Amino acid sequence: MFSYIILFCILLAIAIGFSLYQSKKENNTRGIFFYSSFVYLVLGALFIPTWFFYVGAVSILLGIAFFFLDKLKLNPFIQILAVLIPVAGLVSVLILETPSKNIFLIPKDFRGRVLIVHGCKNGVEEETEDGYRLYQIPPNGILKTKFKFKGNSFDGLNSQFFFIDESGKREPIDYQDHPGSELKNKIYVQGLWSLPLERGKKETPFDFIVDSGMENNYNYQSEKNSFYQKEYDSCYE
Repeated sequence: MFSYIILFCILLAIAIGFSLYQSKKENNTRGIFFYSSFVYLVLGALFIPTWFFYVGAVSILLGIAFFFLDKLKLNPFIQILAVLIPVAGLVSVLILETPSKNIFLIPKDFRGRVLIVHGCKNGVEEETEDGYRLYQIPPNGILKTKFKFKGNSFDGLNSQFFFIDESGKREPIDYQDHPGSELKNKIYVQGLWSLPLERGKKETPFDFIVDSGMENNYNYQSEKNSFYQKEYDSCYE
């Protein structure tokens, strides 16, 4: 996504520069809006087939609008500001919505559900490691942290899970969303967000299971659901 934004900014800078160069010619009738509109249209077309199709749709609409606004012959400074504001807005949204990169350190012999409650006033302090958030899971599997949940989803591809022993040695744990009982001879991280918590307007929690493969991880230790709900709610009392 960010590579598209970088390309977008480069092309937009070229369009603005070319427009300013062309404005020195006496017979020039095209302004910054005109050349920038093509950049918005082209980049919008590239976004349409992706998960960010809504960004592409907005970009195309802005491209069409700038094309017609060029006829107004507005002040160049106003035109530059107008074509840059949507870019600044998009970058801001992406920064806010981009999921965090995470490292989870889980006690060596832990088996069960891990629950991470974000935004706890009395939670553990935030820790980072090489640009990753560091979540050190306690023996009971419930971590209450001062970290705020980042973005609008959890990025499993940019997260790492490890068992850690008393000496600090780490052992990677594979992630399988639904490994199934046929993989019961190996321990996995699985069942992301399989705990049915009532969240309301509170901070977004995150949970997963550390255990062997199973048929239905949504029913895993369901008798403890009320306990986990109380632990979650305790952060906001």
